[in-house]
Amino acid sequence: MWRFLLTYTLTCVMFCALAQNNHYFIDHARWVYQTVESYEPGQIFMYSGVEENTILGDTILDGTLYKKLYKRFIHYNSTKPPFPHQGTTTTSYEKRGPKFIRYDSSENKVYYREHADSLETLIYNFNLTIGDTINLRSEYFIGNHVKRIDTIPLFEGFHKLYILDTFDYPYRNGIISGFGGLNGLTHNHPAFGAVSGGIPMTDLLCFEFNDSTYFSPWASHNQIPCPSGSDFLSSATDIKKDELVLFPNPNTGSFTLKISEELVGSSFSIYNKTGAVLYSSEITQSPFNVEIPLAGLYFWRIITNTRRSHTGKILVNRF
Repeated sequence: MWRFLLTYTLTCVMFCALAQNNHYFIDHARWVYQTVESYEPGQIFMYSGVEENTILGDTILDGTLYKKLYKRFIHYNSTKPPFPHQGTTTTSYEKRGPKFIRYDSSENKVYYREHADSLETLIYNFNLTIGDTINLRSEYFIGNHVKRIDTIPLFEGFHKLYILDTFDYPYRNGIISGFGGLNGLTHNHPAFGAVSGGIPMTDLLCFEFNDSTYFSPWASHNQIPCPSGSDFLSSATDIKKDELVLFPNPNTGSFTLKISEELVGSSFSIYNKTGAVLYSSEITQSPFNVEIPLAGLYFWRIITNTRRSHTGKILVNRF
């Protein structure tokens, strides 16, 4: 009898903890992700980077309360010319934000707005069951179905872990209720056995809240440390937060480039992964509209009148 009572009590405690819908879409929550690009022989451009997401502050958009989400990046762009020429790697820093995110406690869902004038998008539904598909889309990966649901401890409570593709450990592809994705907070770049180059794959490194740190199973297994906030501090020569905005990204073939007046007259180019120029133009005004007819992952580059170079990536989806 006592065993039954003990089991019943523990079960009630666990379900009560789950029923609280604990979530971390609140001030001072910090997620850090690492993205690497798959490689194939002959590929010229390679990208890797680290992305920090931090929530801080509130705002009201169209009568709805949102949290402000700030992003900081460290970009590593490598060029691998044909042997025996020496390759090069450039490091750049970038800041974006605020973006806007909100957790709906009545629905147990999370919504996201890239900009104040963009539409709200559902990115997380924490009511999933086995066989369901997550909301975040990935161009290259179709295994976004929930294969298994576990319950894991996370700081002060229990959370559901939706594993998407594998029963192996350490698992890398999934989302955690009240927390977000293991493959990106507001995007989804799952890890998988890539069969071609130029495909981004993202892994959660760590999550920090107050004085506690959670390492993803993959990062913990590989003993990868959590990057500190000071690692994302850029130098005075890096691009300022409000000088350049390219949105939406990803998009369906049409996007807008907003720049400061000082950058009008700069050259803007788009390359594919082999380095072929698909688009090139002088930026004659801001905002500046661009269209790309084919789906894919592309590189963009701006060369200013003072010969400063800014680079990045843009993803075109054609659904």
